Amino acid sequence: MTEQTGSDPRRSRRRDPAAWLRLLVGLLLVAITVLTILQVMFRFLLDSPLVWSEEVARLCIVWMTFLGAAVCCWDGTHLRVGALADRLPGRFGTALHVVSGAMIVAFLGVLVWTSIPLVQISNLYSIGALDIPVSWYRAPVTVGGALMIAFLAARWWSMRARGRGKSDPPANALDDLE
Repeated sequence: MTEQTGSDPRRSRRRDPAAWLRLLVGLLLVAITVLTILQVMFRFLLDSPLVWSEEVARLCIVWMTFLGAAVCCWDGTHLRVGALADRLPGRFGTALHVVSGAMIVAFLGVLVWTSIPLVQISNLYSIGALDIPVSWYRAPVTVGGALMIAFLAARWWSMRARGRGKSDPPANALDDLE
């Protein structure tokens, strides 16, 4: 942050509940990149492909996607179409934002609730060269969905606690938490 706002950047970092997920998503991206490079090198340069690298990279991509989506929920940077709500006057626009937010949380709730039995069932089967349960590929939906709900609720709570009167969320939730 700058001196104009008078806030301490260390303070805002401490209050970012998604900070540890940002780090994890970044590490997963690095792991995917390294695994892909190793896979190509071993296959084409050493003529001895790694049989496990593609599965680990795929697992990292699935986890990175759902954990990254949770971070986007906290930041308020998920893709949305707000053309109608942004054009409606005052309370109508606010009401439409609230209704669409409730629908998102409801959808995520159904997603998490219905994914739990799928994770449990898929724990009985293993996949590929790693011999790991299929549930490792299904669990990111449950974990990421639950984190998305938690971050959306925390974001809404923090905006309401600060008495924000605007219906449209800020570009970055951290700007709102200062």
